[in-house]
Amino acid sequence: MGIGYEQFCGIGATMYFGQSASAKEGDSSWKNLRMRSNKGDWPSLVIQAGMSESLPRLRSNARWWIEHSDGRVNIVLLIWIRPAMKTVKIEKWERGQAPTTRTSARLNPSNAFPTQTAEITVQSNSNTVTGAPLILEFSKIFDHLPTPPAEHKLPYDLSYISTSLMHHYSAVHPICVLYYTYEVLSLKRTQTGTLERKKCVVSLHYNNDSLYDRLTPYSVHTRGGGERVEGGINNHTDRVHIPDIKMSTKSSTSPLSGLWQPQDHLKHLYYGPGCVQKHLLDTLPSPDSKVFILTVTSIATKTPLIQQLETLLGEHHHAGTFSRIKQHGQVAEVDLATEEVAADPSIDTILSVGGGSSIDSAKTISYRMFERRGKFLTHIAIPTTLSAAECTAAGGYTKADGVKTGFAAPGMGISAIFYDAEFARYTPAKLWLATGMRAVDHAVESYYHPYAAEMPWKALSNWALATFFECLPKARESHPKDEDLITRLQLAAFASSGLRGKNVKGGMGLSHSLGHALGSPYGIPHGETSCITLGPVVKFKAANNPEDARQIARLLPATGGAPTGDDYRDALEVGDRILGLVDRLGLRQSLTERGVSRDEIPRIVQRASGALSKGETYDEVLKLVEGFF
Repeated sequence: MGIGYEQFCGIGATMYFGQSASAKEGDSSWKNLRMRSNKGDWPSLVIQAGMSESLPRLRSNARWWIEHSDGRVNIVLLIWIRPAMKTVKIEKWERGQAPTTRTSARLNPSNAFPTQTAEITVQSNSNTVTGAPLILEFSKIFDHLPTPPAEHKLPYDLSYISTSLMHHYSAVHPICVLYYTYEVLSLKRTQTGTLERKKCVVSLHYNNDSLYDRLTPYSVHTRGGGERVEGGINNHTDRVHIPDIKMSTKSSTSPLSGLWQPQDHLKHLYYGPGCVQKHLLDTLPSPDSKVFILTVTSIATKTPLIQQLETLLGEHHHAGTFSRIKQHGQVAEVDLATEEVAADPSIDTILSVGGGSSIDSAKTISYRMFERRGKFLTHIAIPTTLSAAECTAAGGYTKADGVKTGFAAPGMGISAIFYDAEFARYTPAKLWLATGMRAVDHAVESYYHPYAAEMPWKALSNWALATFFECLPKARESHPKDEDLITRLQLAAFASSGLRGKNVKGGMGLSHSLGHALGSPYGIPHGETSCITLGPVVKFKAANNPEDARQIARLLPATGGAPTGDDYRDALEVGDRILGLVDRLGLRQSLTERGVSRDEIPRIVQRASGALSKGETYDEVLKLVEGFF
């Protein structure tokens, strides 16, 4: 199209709010520095892709962008992938002329009427493309007429997908189809026959958040942050406008290779009793910073901690306190807290005190302030559990329907963490131990995560797992009296997840995916979901994937076992020892005991496996979930 790369930058995940309080979040987005330059501006082009979603659902999503953007979204490309049939359907939706009826005016006041203007079907089995070419008009993407000859509309015949991808890569994983479709849309052929990249103002959506847990060796990053596509089908490395699919940073132990990229948000990590009192004020971004405290009711009303913090901050720094955050961060309370922060433009810092619910809610509020003000809040966290939510630049909340929604952006990361035993000693023993199992979940699932680097993440996860197996049983007897033990466990929680690396995004693994499917929908704390899911998932993966078994077996010494040299046997023993640890902590419970009906099994499987309703993956996960009852 003749637009240089220097005019673009990635802006990660972006939330867009439509009419009637509806909203959608762009998984990854790019902006042109010369037009629609604000992060909150609606995109001119949206790519809405799906593999497990139904076609009517994708069409409904495509219509939403046009109907709710007040005429700002010009084109929606719908990409529907049917791996079993080796078929890709691409539909182009645009704004059309709305019918001039009173009903239509009431239902669609913006007068933006979604119209399908192109339908292209790519079939690999017959190497056919019907409905081509796909035309992307320059003016509809860049808001001005093209200046020939460099700037021009782009036609795509899309034959590459059928002839180059599915024909020559018949055994390739379906995610490659999605990736390659995007590649085709980002390339143009020059007069010499070579391919060069174009750039678009794009909001990218992929309707399958749980796909990562079924992929090897590829991973899908559905919540922003990265800026590279590496390797892939053409074995190239280049900067492209699709930042959330990564291909060749997979780590390997044979040969030893991988990638680790440090996070850039964490500036301070203090630990030890009294560290908050000594150092909190030193971590504020400025001498005049205004701090908003976010916490849960129990910490505010049953402990002296919040009052102590308000006194420490004093009138000069303390701007307000919100203490009604609920388990899993319910959207109603997050909305209320957001409005309190938004009402005071002097607030530049949010201080979260508590576990994952408080910390993730604070991340969400920081992100929302970025949407409104163009700048994230400085986030300082004082964790009182071992859930390790403070370790990632990802957060979320639970919607009114009970479904958890999550997103990430580099600016959501926490700048200062305080592991202070004087705060954690007020945490009830059961919650302390259960969130410890959540951190065990982080450590274990790092070992079969395809992008986990040997150093530092796996090395620290191994150390963390050994610490948990030693210290959690002791904590059952001593908590909250032993402050050194509390601090050791806090550092182990950080080791389990704090140095993942910013190149590792997306989900953790199947145990985490199942935990999210069980947590907010049924009111089960995530620490307790890990007690239910982790041991069985480890044994499940050992039995179904020799490479997973080999990686899991490496953890046996950290659990107190002696390796036999048989990866399968050793990995199964790791699973048994995790189940044994849950028993030693007094945390073993079935879903039946948690009040979940067996009738919910299909819903749990669908949530955990990306809305699948049949097939081999569905059947395998179904059998696994049946064992939780």
